[in-house]
Amino acid sequence: MTSLQGLGENAAINIQNEREKGEFISKEDLRKRAKVSKPVIEVLTNHGSLERMSDRNQLSLF
Repeated sequence: MTSLQGLGENAAINIQNEREKGEFISKEDLRKRAKVSKPVIEVLTNHGSLERMSDRNQLSLF
């Protein structure tokens, strides 16, 4: 992951450590648990890493 421009080593380590604790349910969950910034989420999204992940933790009822 560190080869992606805009994604530093600390962010990659935080993401890996939190993923080992359980799956991320949304981009919001990933951002909060791994303590990464919105630009990091954008980099991952632009590279297709978060393709099927919803933006928020809330479920849409309608």
